[in-house]
Amino acid sequence: MADGDFAAAADKGSTVIAQRAKRSKQYTITASAGPNGSITPSGAVMVASGASQTFVIKPDSGYHVANVLVDGSSAGAVTSYRFTKVTAGHAIAASFAIDCAPSNDCNSARNLGSVSGDIGTDQLTFQGSTSEWFTVRVTENSNTFFDGVPLKVIITLLTPALTNYDLYAYYDPLGDRVVCSPASASSTQQAGISDIVSLAWGEGTAPNGVQDDRTICIEVRHVSGPCTPSDGFALSVQGNK
Repeated sequence: MADGDFAAAADKGSTVIAQRAKRSKQYTITASAGPNGSITPSGAVMVASGASQTFVIKPDSGYHVANVLVDGSSAGAVTSYRFTKVTAGHAIAASFAIDCAPSNDCNSARNLGSVSGDIGTDQLTFQGSTSEWFTVRVTENSNTFFDGVPLKVIITLLTPALTNYDLYAYYDPLGDRVVCSPASASSTQQAGISDIVSLAWGEGTAPNGVQDDRTICIEVRHVSGPCTPSDGFALSVQGNK
């Protein structure tokens, strides 16, 4: 074999060895997930040079993907991410946030109990951090026979500075039935300002001879801002006020 042929064969062999070495080289992709979710695969994932690797991001129930960082830059709230033709190490990190979607609706509203609408100072309270429906039974308890006493209830929603919730109340002043729309009263103040709704019905200055108990449906509706427990609302319902 001529010298030139030997040189060519040697170069070809070196090229093959280099290509094999390149293909055998591996890079590490470090995958991590914050609380309330997972990323698969996770930890130090070895990927061959030039290969691709897909990661699946899955939130726990009641949570959603808040953000995915790839090498420190946001890839958005994606549920999967694929590295293609890997030639270097990378890092991927997922974070999660609690859902702000309603936890129920008018037909499955949380029952807070009952308050008297015409005597005493009954009060019910609840603390939450997402949109939710509630029901409260307002009862007629006055035994006055000669003077009419209307039923009254005041609903107050305290909201944090960074999260805005609105307050809606639904009832039928003419009959004892559950009403889910339209709203009988509402308050849509900005975040950090209390929302207050007052309702009154029933007797005027004279007794009407009927029982004026009513079921009030209350909707706390998330508008903007985080829904974490530290950014939650405080709801109170007070009768006869």
